[in-house]
Amino acid sequence: MKKLIDKNIPNYKFSAQLAQQIVDDYLKDSDTFVLSLQGGLGAGKTFFVQEMLKHLGVTEEINSPTYTLVNEYEVEKQRYAHFDFYRMSDPNDFFARGFQDMADDETVSCFIEWPQKLSEEAKSAFTGKKYVLTIDFGIGVGMRKVKLLEEA
Repeated sequence: MKKLIDKNIPNYKFSAQLAQQIVDDYLKDSDTFVLSLQGGLGAGKTFFVQEMLKHLGVTEEINSPTYTLVNEYEVEKQRYAHFDFYRMSDPNDFFARGFQDMADDETVSCFIEWPQKLSEEAKSAFTGKKYVLTIDFGIGVGMRKVKLLEEA
């Protein structure tokens, strides 16, 4: 994996700026991408996705898909899927729910929260340029360490 970003950020204002930078520098010009977000509860994964989707042009309300497992958005002809697998207890649910159809659709860019809940087979179903965003927190009041990696 290639390290693209490794930063400490002190608050949500800087998180929002970093989300915008990631979109501008890496995601905006990709035909499709898969951004897996890793970090504990409360790390700010959903906040990052919300900020990125706003910067990609989504104007509708952007909610966490914690209970629905996926929310879909469309801006002009670009489609985005925001997955949250935190509540998925069986890795085979990915296929049982038909998510592979969206994952391997070359017109859909995906944000994936809690990718560690997926089987290796499910992870390999996603198409597009792959990135991993890791958010560590608890290193100071409001402080987060953010790393963005590009999978080879």
